[in-house]
Amino acid sequence: MSTLSRMKPDIPVCQARTIGELVRSAAQEHGERPLLYYMESMMTYREADQQSDWIAAAIQGIGLEKGERAAIYLPNCPDFVLVWFALMKNGMIEVPINVEQKGELLQYLLNNCQARMLVTSCEMLPQVQQVIGQLTHLQHIVLIDGAAAVAHELASAAVSVHLLADWKQRPAIPQAVAVSPGDSFCFMYTSGTTGNSKGVMLPHNFAIYSGDVIKHYFGYSEQDIAYICLPLFHGNAQQLAIMPTMIAGGAFVLERKFSLSQFWERVRKSKATIANVVGSIVAMLHKAPPSERDRDHSLRFVFTAATPKLLQRDFEERFGLTIMEGYGTTECGMVLLNQQDNRRVGSIGRGVPGYQVRIFDETDHALGPNQIGEIVTRPTYPSVMMTGYFNMPEATLEATRNLWYHTGDLGYYDEDGFYYYVDRKKDSIRRRGENISSIELERLINMHPEVVEAAVIGVPSELGEEEIKAFVVRQPGSSLTPADFIAWCEEKMARYMVPRYLEWVTELPKTPTQRIQKYKLKQQVQNEQTWDRESGVTR
Repeated sequence: MSTLSRMKPDIPVCQARTIGELVRSAAQEHGERPLLYYMESMMTYREADQQSDWIAAAIQGIGLEKGERAAIYLPNCPDFVLVWFALMKNGMIEVPINVEQKGELLQYLLNNCQARMLVTSCEMLPQVQQVIGQLTHLQHIVLIDGAAAVAHELASAAVSVHLLADWKQRPAIPQAVAVSPGDSFCFMYTSGTTGNSKGVMLPHNFAIYSGDVIKHYFGYSEQDIAYICLPLFHGNAQQLAIMPTMIAGGAFVLERKFSLSQFWERVRKSKATIANVVGSIVAMLHKAPPSERDRDHSLRFVFTAATPKLLQRDFEERFGLTIMEGYGTTECGMVLLNQQDNRRVGSIGRGVPGYQVRIFDETDHALGPNQIGEIVTRPTYPSVMMTGYFNMPEATLEATRNLWYHTGDLGYYDEDGFYYYVDRKKDSIRRRGENISSIELERLINMHPEVVEAAVIGVPSELGEEEIKAFVVRQPGSSLTPADFIAWCEEKMARYMVPRYLEWVTELPKTPTQRIQKYKLKQQVQNEQTWDRESGVTR
């Protein structure tokens, strides 16, 4: 009997404890029921299981084995899901990569995870071709589109190119691979504040238990249709939307990306009952002009995090639904949640079974009610949190010091055990649903030939998260203009990393040990020297 089966969790859990096992058991149970809607197409549970089997067999055929990494560099599409399922059946490790990454950061991610296979599309090929000569482990590229001529042109002595369409036309059953709940299913990269992005090693049971928790807390059923407009290369869509949907036997609607102008119309057309969004989407939907159709939809709730209390009340009243809030990170999953019958507006919820949550001071001593400190957590159930950062033992030890995972976020709890999010402790910037490493962004800006050094900070945004302001020291005699600087940034970095605000400075405030004093920069967020990219003028 396994350790997992001996445990007695406080919530109902499904029998399958690995993702591949869940795909197969769900297909057996739900067969011809719809699983995935995309544009005008529909895929059943049985079709998803069958097609992912064929892909898994083809992957085995090119010699890739359990534990090896395969990067998926794709926007939302059904093939992303099928490849993910196939990798899970083979015991391989998925590495989803943000489609806006390019250049040095894309190269770093692919080399750091030691990806032997990259699944991408012709749309993404220009970015891949920029770095392909510097990739140290890559041996196979799989294109979800394109013709044989494209594959032939891209292939080289070091890299073989395959067409996914060919694999999907070769019916085959993959060889069975023994996968355990504690085996890694994913390296999910998250931006750090003291160095390069870190690959969070997540076990299969992490994803399954996340689905168990969400299904139980939010009452997912076979009748539910989840609306997914968040990217599959983030954990929210995979673990907090697809997993509970499959465990419940429901269906999900996959959008290529979020559209503010089309959100409600697409929700109505899909008859979706649940939507996972980020805080900035709530703010944007709320700021849109009121319509007589605001309540003409089928959503029973939206799931998000840390929505201001006043905005939450106004949003719920206007659209006639409930905002369900919770708290989690890539590393620890959802450790705090509100429940439908036990929630508190403005709170990120109470502790979830399977985890302990505390508020610590700077010396890792627990604080009492209404005292602000760092949110920390640890598991009481096997394989429901990260096992560490890939090839970063020091960062793993630092994050899990004193046997608690330190989130780097500030919060507090009240006398009834409801927790509240306050702010970020680190220098990470949250913009448009993305966590941005200030260290990485500064390093990219410093690559500009006319830049001496730079510092970036997050400043309050009207959308409820943050905008980026860059303080830049130019080379003596430089004639670099704000517009030219931004144009350079747009070529070198993901769109969400491009600063909105810019200020030329002659020097940056520093400590005697030459550390930049960002608290001083935050005291001069907006002044007469601040240039706004959106207006094109200096305030």
